[in-house]
Amino acid sequence: MAMVGGISSAIWYLRKEAAGNKVEATPNQAGSASAFMGGRSRFFTEVHEAVVESTGWDGRGYDVPESEYPTPNTDHVASAEYEITLAREFKFLSKFFLGEKFMLGLASAERFSSVYQGGNMWSSVDCFISAARDVLGLRLPCYEKYGSWEKCTKLGGFRWMSEEFCVVSDFPEVLAVDEDNRPHNETGPSHRWSDGWEFYHWHGVRVPKHVIMDPIKITVEEIEAEQNEEVRRVMIERMGWLEYLQKSKAIRLDRRYNERDGQWEELYQVGDINRFVVSDPSTGRKYALGVVADTTTCDVAQDWLSCGLNKRVIHSS
Repeated sequence: MAMVGGISSAIWYLRKEAAGNKVEATPNQAGSASAFMGGRSRFFTEVHEAVVESTGWDGRGYDVPESEYPTPNTDHVASAEYEITLAREFKFLSKFFLGEKFMLGLASAERFSSVYQGGNMWSSVDCFISAARDVLGLRLPCYEKYGSWEKCTKLGGFRWMSEEFCVVSDFPEVLAVDEDNRPHNETGPSHRWSDGWEFYHWHGVRVPKHVIMDPIKITVEEIEAEQNEEVRRVMIERMGWLEYLQKSKAIRLDRRYNERDGQWEELYQVGDINRFVVSDPSTGRKYALGVVADTTTCDVAQDWLSCGLNKRVIHSS
């Protein structure tokens, strides 16, 4: 997000400059709202100090002392290599869009956190500040200025602040959930904003639009190419398990009753791939898990998927 926002900000400033509006296109332009954010930080500090004074709680106990930092290992090296790869990709993208001004894009991305705020998505700090006023009865002059910020938090999502413009994320006009409060809609988008941007979910799993709106278009090839087990499960459910087995010309290699989990389990050959069909003991959801091609029994499939530990393939939630 920082990279997209940083490059977009740089393009906006350069276009404005090219249009004849004299703008000094320097990396510091991207941090034009830093003073505004700094004021908010000072306000939070003022409230926090007042709470500490009245309650005696200073929030300590959450910081990890330097002496307890983990020692570098292969995971840290891999993480560093990943960061280097990202940096190279960011440089390429910035050069692609900005040419010789690519350093402006990189600097803008670096400072992008100073111009965007989370609104209702970053409500923890605002909850603390509001609770100090509404629950503890704290009264400070700065709360008058805080009122506008609080309204923005309640009424909108992410926003990008600048001295000359502001980009605000509105709430979605459609927001559908299931009985467990997970994004879900069987007949349309789970999220839709006024500009037409929308998401589709099936009981918390984000899926392509046609899986919800036109499941007849789901193909076996699409299912087999899907790497996400949850998305694949939903695709098969929407197609129908019987239809999936028929269309995929699946050959059943083995079937057993798992007395420990209290369910039937089956092993199928689907083209060049073997699928172990098993249910989650806690939810009843059925999965078609890929196993090595030479797997011929359910026992071997479960042993392979559990790395020989003889545990449930699908663990209870």
